[in-house]
Amino acid sequence: MKKSILSAIGLAFAAFGLAGCQTETDHGDNAGELRTQTISIPSRMAAPATRTTMEGDKASGFGTEWIDADKLGVYSYNSEVVSSYALTRNANFGITSIEGGAATFRGEITWDGFYRTWELYAYYPRVAFSYDATMATSYKAVPLTISKTQTMPANGTHDPGNDYMVAMPGTRLVIDAGNAYDSYRVLDEFTFRYLVGFVNLSVGDITAAGVSADEAVTGVKIVGESDSGPAPQLSGNFNLDLTDGAMEFTTTSNEVSVSLPAGLTLGELDAWMVVNPFAADRLTFSITTENRTISKTIDAEALRGRFDIAAGEIKTFNMAIDEECAIEEARPIELVRADYRGPQGSSVPDTHAYALRFYDYDPSGDDLNGFQLDVIVVAAQEPDTTREADDLPADTYEFTTASEANTVYNHQYLTYVMIVENGMTMRQVLISGGTMTVEGDHTNYRIEFDITRADGQRLWAEYNGPLDLPNRDYIVPAVDFGTLSHIARAEYGANPYGQGYDIWLLSAAPDADVYNRNEDGWIVHLQFNTQTDSAAGIPDGDYSFVYSPMVAGTVLQGYESGGIRGSWLVRNEGGREAVRYPLLSGVVSSAYVDGEYTIEVDAVSNNGTTVTGTIQGAPSM
Repeated sequence: MKKSILSAIGLAFAAFGLAGCQTETDHGDNAGELRTQTISIPSRMAAPATRTTMEGDKASGFGTEWIDADKLGVYSYNSEVVSSYALTRNANFGITSIEGGAATFRGEITWDGFYRTWELYAYYPRVAFSYDATMATSYKAVPLTISKTQTMPANGTHDPGNDYMVAMPGTRLVIDAGNAYDSYRVLDEFTFRYLVGFVNLSVGDITAAGVSADEAVTGVKIVGESDSGPAPQLSGNFNLDLTDGAMEFTTTSNEVSVSLPAGLTLGELDAWMVVNPFAADRLTFSITTENRTISKTIDAEALRGRFDIAAGEIKTFNMAIDEECAIEEARPIELVRADYRGPQGSSVPDTHAYALRFYDYDPSGDDLNGFQLDVIVVAAQEPDTTREADDLPADTYEFTTASEANTVYNHQYLTYVMIVENGMTMRQVLISGGTMTVEGDHTNYRIEFDITRADGQRLWAEYNGPLDLPNRDYIVPAVDFGTLSHIARAEYGANPYGQGYDIWLLSAAPDADVYNRNEDGWIVHLQFNTQTDSAAGIPDGDYSFVYSPMVAGTVLQGYESGGIRGSWLVRNEGGREAVRYPLLSGVVSSAYVDGEYTIEVDAVSNNGTTVTGTIQGAPSM
């Protein structure tokens, strides 16, 4: 293993016109009004610099060029401008022409109608993100990410979304009254410097038994380690100060992995990783093929001292695959958690559909890096109201856009892979096809995924463990809500509808915390229809359920009309309503003794569930 060429990288914007400055008091007819001005900024590469392509060989160096997709994020500043809305914030400047090492960028700036000299700041590549109230003027803290998981669009390229540069300060923009229309001049020079370094990995001699240069490669990874102090920072989230290029990291990782284009072989490998400048005592490179993972660790002795890479540097490694490599045969990625996220509608007879999410990391832990796999599973299920939970039938489920029994419904908004870094969702990857193989039951499944992602990469993963799937057809045969001693609501209405009866609305729970959804538990709502002049309280007696016509001596059946009305049993769990039963038939018996009600409920819900229990206590009138 050897390290190769170190290449300093930089580029500059050529000056666009030279002129004197206008005074701050000059203004046009629309001074004070927010306006936009479209401007063009010619640019020129003053020295070799990498974009999304690198051409040449490692012996003679690398040539680079701008490409049509390159975009800048541009900001403006003037010390006399108070309103952030009169400043340019992350304006999108795109390339309009490329000629040799020069390019012209064009975009819109915002200004306030006063002829001023503005300071311009810029970074590359532009990232579209939402502003909050504090970030609106924060050219001193642009939130960016050097991704832990990167994607190479083609062999010999790198992930363009991580190729960060910042323009050093000093560029000025003058807007003045040069003619009938507002004119502008860009003064000085817009000089960019790199914030990141580049690590290149290729394969040398292959002498390890069983390894072939023709094996398809799916990914590479670099990990840095230190013998003392904190772990090296290869990737993570940071805030960029455009005034001086300072990077303040909020989350970090000591590794970078890269997904490779489909069809690339081990012998052809020319992989590029974009890294934050770092130093390390050891580097471990891993190459994942269709058959195995090949790793090699390089220590300080092989590195001829502690490894370091600065901003703008390129370091290349040619990895011999020999007896010093650790070789692990391919096996599926371990999915450590599976969640049932809720039922889905299914148009296929005798099936149930489930929204499921699988994780290759623990979302409740500290290391929130990995991926989530979201799927919609359509499974054959015999209708059965007595079965509490469903089991997925043992079968091989094909990913398909057709709605069929025992398939995975492959819809772009429902079934996908989500890459997660430091607890943040970074990007969504769609699925072009594959299978899900199911064995076991809800107490202990083995669920194996063999998927082809839309970017051509294979995802082979396996979950082993329980997964509870509620049967949406299940009818709870009976609910005993026990004794509810907190009568939270007792409201009286005197003949409110002019139909010759009064009403009492009563709500009860075990205690105030349950009623206010701070704790889990049952709540009962009842509407009593009583004889008139019942302001003193609910008369003793047995009350039957009716909907219409309502008469004295009845309770109103449960129904919905802009919310629940009448008589209901409701279960609160986790601060929200988990289940509710409208009470439609049966008897409610009420007795009032020594200032307390004893109300016995023996009712039946709309789906046949028997509901029983007692309300006992003094009401809050």
